[in-house]
Amino acid sequence: MPSWFAGLFGRGTKSDGAAEQGPTGIGVNLPGPVPSAKFIAAGVGASSNHQLSVIGGDDRQAVHSATQKPWCAICYLECKFDTDPKPYIGTGWMIDATTIITAAHNLWNPPAVPGEKRASGKVRVITVSPARLDASGGPFKPTKTNHFVYDRRWEELRDPVRRYYDYGVIYLDKPGYTLPFYFAPWALPPEKWDRAMRLNCAGYPVDLGGHFVTASGSVCSEQPAGPLFIGPNQEMVIHNMDTEGGESGGPIFWTDGDQYFALAVHTQGVGLARGMNAGVRITPKMIDVFNSWRADPNRQGAQTVE
Repeated sequence: MPSWFAGLFGRGTKSDGAAEQGPTGIGVNLPGPVPSAKFIAAGVGASSNHQLSVIGGDDRQAVHSATQKPWCAICYLECKFDTDPKPYIGTGWMIDATTIITAAHNLWNPPAVPGEKRASGKVRVITVSPARLDASGGPFKPTKTNHFVYDRRWEELRDPVRRYYDYGVIYLDKPGYTLPFYFAPWALPPEKWDRAMRLNCAGYPVDLGGHFVTASGSVCSEQPAGPLFIGPNQEMVIHNMDTEGGESGGPIFWTDGDQYFALAVHTQGVGLARGMNAGVRITPKMIDVFNSWRADPNRQGAQTVE
């Protein structure tokens, strides 16, 4: 196992005690083999916070190699909220056999404003399907859970500040899923993000009927040479990968050779960043939080994060 795995994978030390510097290189694209234009958007569902987020031309492509890494660890989430009988689509990614990282708004969504049609409140039950390809299913049997946690600030703060804390964890009953790969979160320092990095984002968009898709792109900015991040502590990273509602909670990841690094949780369509998408950046603090949550699976609901 590579030396950068420690605790929850994301911050390791070398055998001599020196801190690892993180992944190197500029990464590569990981497109699927079929252009998204060949999809028939039948049976379209909804997402818990649906925003149209395709930037320019639609570059999303289908994933078919679902049993291979990294795709096998990315999960289709069907979320049913107390306020709405119909299911909502979300995305998550497995960090071990029973633990899934996702967006907090797939677990608890703020009250809707008058006239707004979307889920709100706490999710009642989540159906998890790793590597689900389309409505016909995938290689792994779905499982249901109502056990999850998220950062309390997502529930208690107001827009847009709450967006910085839009992350959570879903727990599955043991033994969970034995997969050939689990997706390692990595706390890449802000100064190491570079526009030359080729990133990927994958998930289950509602406009394509919940098909498993991926897109590639890069970190970007609203202005030339401007900041890549949003928030006083650079909590969110701006990116130009094509996404749609339903892909919230999916990993924004970087691959270097045969290693894969989840650097952020995709959470945000166009809105916070003009004409761009965004996700919550994985930080050392979040790594600590994920480790703490994993160590105490009896937790439930909103959690205080110091």
